[in-house]
Order: sequence, then structure tokens, then C-alpha cells
Amino acid sequence: MDSSVRRRAPIPFRLKLLAFGGTLALVPIVVLGGVSMARTRDGMKTLTRELQVAVASDIARAIDGELRGAQDGLDRVGRTLMDDTLGEEHAIRDALHHVSADELLDHVGVYGPDGRLVDVLKEETLARHALPERLPELAMREVERRGVYVGDVRRAADGARVFLLVPVRVGGDIAAYAASDVTFARVQERVERVVELRLQSFDGTLYVVDAARRPVAHADVERVASATPLGRRATLENLLQPGSVIEESSGEERVDGVDSVVTAVRVPSRPFVVVSEMPAERAYAAYFEVRRLVTLVGLGAALAAVVAALVLARRITRPIETLARFATDLAHRRFDQRVTVATRDELAVLGSAMSEAARELEESELKLREEQDIRRDLGRYLPEELVEKVVAREHDMGLGGRRRQISVIFADVVAFTPLTEKLAAEQVVALLNELFSLLTEVVFRHGGSIDKFIGDAVMAVFGATVDDPEHAKHAVAAAEEMLSFLETAASGFRAKYGVELQLAIGVNSGEAVVGNIGSTTRMEFTAIGDVVNVAARLESIARPQQILVSGTTRALAGDGFQFVDRGSRDVPGREAPIDIYEVVP
Repeated sequence: MDSSVRRRAPIPFRLKLLAFGGTLALVPIVVLGGVSMARTRDGMKTLTRELQVAVASDIARAIDGELRGAQDGLDRVGRTLMDDTLGEEHAIRDALHHVSADELLDHVGVYGPDGRLVDVLKEETLARHALPERLPELAMREVERRGVYVGDVRRAADGARVFLLVPVRVGGDIAAYAASDVTFARVQERVERVVELRLQSFDGTLYVVDAARRPVAHADVERVASATPLGRRATLENLLQPGSVIEESSGEERVDGVDSVVTAVRVPSRPFVVVSEMPAERAYAAYFEVRRLVTLVGLGAALAAVVAALVLARRITRPIETLARFATDLAHRRFDQRVTVATRDELAVLGSAMSEAARELEESELKLREEQDIRRDLGRYLPEELVEKVVAREHDMGLGGRRRQISVIFADVVAFTPLTEKLAAEQVVALLNELFSLLTEVVFRHGGSIDKFIGDAVMAVFGATVDDPEHAKHAVAAAEEMLSFLETAASGFRAKYGVELQLAIGVNSGEAVVGNIGSTTRMEFTAIGDVVNVAARLESIARPQQILVSGTTRALAGDGFQFVDRGSRDVPGREAPIDIYEVVP
């Protein structure tokens, strides 16, 4: 390339840009704004998490306290009933008194050591209870192992209730069991109060779920009544995984289509999790406000930069417009144009480089046109793959050839001579051109090449110009498609020319010599050998709309086709008979 393109600009354009950028001081604004926003967001994340952990932990402690209080009440009722110093009547009366005085219990079921329900002590206002007639084995084993069993949650008219079971021991042995459906009404009230006092300003919500993600207490009471499991929350799932020892988890995730901050806290030793959610937009409101201010400042700085840029643009607009016009010339392939820019900076270097590029493109354009002319001329006589190799100087243009495994198709129009007697010469040429165009398209689609057109017949070769291990398979597939295309186009030929076209096709595979055949002044790229002769003989004995292939082609084509054995047959020009198969499309 010319040395003027490689020279260094006396006054680099980069220095002009640095001087321009330095007057704007955008970098400090961006850096300070970014740091400020990052710290604000981190701070808001921490504060939000602390708030959510605080309210969720408060509810978790309340639930634990409620269940412990109910557990103590059940234990007290059970011990009263088992007190031998009291008479049965006094024991029952005192136990009922305990039930009536306990705010958490409105009924207590007493079960024998075998788990069968013995009696239910309940307040007079309680119409019915939902205690089972027999305790599940799982519950009894859990009570024996841990001293308490917290069972499933059911929905009642007054809200959620949880089944609680404790043992009544006498002398260290379990003499009975005391159970009750403990109401979560006070937990529900506490959840609603906490949301109103601490989360309402953030549009936040708070709820308690069991191991199946069913709401036990919720800021929206209707969610508790429906008992529908809540959708999955990644943060919540961390605590609900079997064997998980995580006590709390926080994260940002999408909840009901809203980006939200979610914190979950496990109730100690209880199968419940308290979850706090709030929209990220509300939780990080301060961060978004800082971001808005930083954006406004940045826009102001950008506006100032634009004004300064307009002043400087007056000095560089003219050469840029010149270069733009020159680029348009290049886009329209007007490579004979040149450009000169006298700004003594990188724009001048760019102008010189573009002019040099235009000169080289002009030369390349001439070479491309020459190659296109060569391809167009050669394509009239040679296969496309061979044309590319000739143009790229990869093909030896000397006479001679080399042996290759190929497959050959001969396709001939049946009874063409009588057909031509009905048509003018111009119609015959037009008919053949249309037919050969169809057949050529089929051959090319299956990777073959047209060797030659012989009157009303076409010879196609597969595997001659490029290596094709499946040349026989591709040749048979092309022969099938030739008949299929002709059947489709038959009505069109009848309507246009008034003739019925049918093909007879022969296919053979084997070794042939492929290369340039002829003289030093006139040559042809073709295939020579017995494989070609046999394919031609097969075509000559094929009936209309019939494909005949040799045994060699049948073996190489594989099992993807339907072949019918037509036996062995002598063909003209061969001493030994050949095995013939018909392809049934």
C-alpha cells in the first residue's frame, strides 16, 4: 500500500477529541453517579432484608409461642385428667375449666395409649370438632420421639387450624394422648397488624405457609380460606427442601409478573415458614430516586457536550461530508473516483486510505468480471464444480484422466422421433430445453453433473468431479425424481405442445476414467469406460417410465429403495450377461 496511507498525522485527531472530552468532565459524573447508585442499592438491599427478617422473625416467634402455649395447655389438661388424687368428676370439671380458661384451646381430645379417641372436652359454644377417631401411627411415633406432633392444617370457619398432639405420661410411660385443632386466628391478626404498621408503605405482604406451600395466615384472608398452594418461590424452596438446615433466605425474584424482594424465615422446630414480599420498585425507591437524579445530571452534561460538539463539528463537518460522498460512490461501485482531504489529521489519513482502497477495488472489479465471463463461458460446457476448479487453477487442463468410482444415468425420451413429426423445429427445441432444464435441476440437486446432451437423451454422472461415497444412492434417487418430475409436468407438456413425454432410464455404477478427452485444441470433460456403455444399454432396453439398474448399482445404493429383480440378461456389446433390477418409485 502507498506510504501516504501509513504515515502518522502531524496533528492527530485523537488529541482534538481528548481536548474536547476533557472540557466536559463527564467521567467524574459517571463514576461518582455509578458509585453512589451502587452504594445506595446495597444499602437499600441491606435495610430491606433487615426489615423483612425482623417482621418475619417476629411472626415466627409468635407462632412458636402460640404452639408452645397450646402444647402447655394440652399437657395441663392431660395431667389433670390423669391426677389420681382427684376424683373422676373433679378431674373432668377441672380439665374443662382449663379448656375454657385457655385462649388457645376451645377443645381437647383425649386418646388412649392405643390411639383411640376416648372423649372430647370442649367449650359449650363449639358445635363440633374435627378430631380423628384414631391417631395415625406416624403421629404416635413422632410424639414418642420428639414429645410433640404438629400435623396438617385444615381450614375452618374461623380460619386455619393446626392439629397438635402431646403425650400424657404417668411414671415415665405414655398413659394417654391429648390433642386439639389449635386456631391460628391470633397469628392471622398479628400478620394483618404487622403488614398494616410496617409493610403497607412498601406495598408489601406477609404470610405463613406449611410444608405444602398452603397459606396458614396471610395478609389477604381469602388466600387462607381458599387453601390453594402458592406458586413456587426460589427463596422459599430453599427452606422447604427435605433435610434443609437453612433458617432464613432472601433474594430477588419475579412474583406474579412483578420483580420482588422475598425473604423467608423458618419457624423453629415447626413445619411452617414465614414469608415477606415487597415489590422491588417500592423496596428500592430511594435507589431509583438517586438513579433518576444521576440520570438528569448525566443528561445535562450530555447536553453540554452536544453544544460543545456542535462548535467543533463545524471544523470537521466539511471533510466528513466529502468522505461520506466518496463512500457513497464506492457503495455504488464507482471505483474510478478519488478523494483528497487536507485537514492534516486522521481524516486526511482516512481519505488517502479510501482512495487507495478504491484503486485496489477497481482492479479487483476488472478481475472479477473476467472470472465471471470465464465461468459463464465454461459453464456452457463443463459441470459447475469443474468450472470452479478451472477458474481457481486447481484443475489440470491437459489431456488425460484418472480412474474413479462413479454412477452414470442415461435418460432418453421414448419414441421421440414420431413426436417431432407433429411439431415444428422451433417447438421441438423449446420442448427439449424445458425438459432438459427439469432434468438438469434434478441432477444438480442430488450432487451430480451433466456430462452431455445427446439428441433427446441426457447423460449424467455422479462422483466424477468430487468424491462421493454414495454416488449410487444419489444416482438412483435422481432417477426416481426425474420420473416424478415428468409425471408432474406431463399435463403442462400436453397442454402446451400436445405430446405425451415418457422417459426410459438406465443406471450403472463402477470404475471409469474421468478427465479431459479430445485434442489440444478441443477437449471435453467426460467419463470413459464399460460402466458408461452398460448404463446406455440399460436405458435402451428400459420400457417407458421404467428405471433399470445393474446389480452393482443395486448393491451400492443400499436399502433405501424398492428394487424388483428382473434376472440376468445379455446386452449388446457385452459377452457376459448382467443382473438387472427395476426401481419401483
